Amino acid sequence: MSPPLSMETNAKAELMKRLACDQLQLVSTDNCTFSTSQKELGKLDFARIPNGCNGIEDRLSVVYSEGVDNGLLSVCDFVR
Repeated sequence: MSPPLSMETNAKAELMKRLACDQLQLVSTDNCTFSTSQKELGKLDFARIPNGCNGIEDRLSVVYSEGVDNGLLSVCDFVR
């Protein structure tokens, strides 16, 4: 992510803590592996923007390992 969400060293832990206590309800990213020239295809015509969303499989595994495996979230909380 550019710029990074936070330069604070405890930012990731704090976000997971807030997810665990329901102060944060959504985990998302704007990461995508399209090049600048590919992204510019949709600059004047939205229909030409490349399709796809990179990283969804990684988000789930990161939230599971950081939340469930570390005891911050139950499996039910993870699914919710």
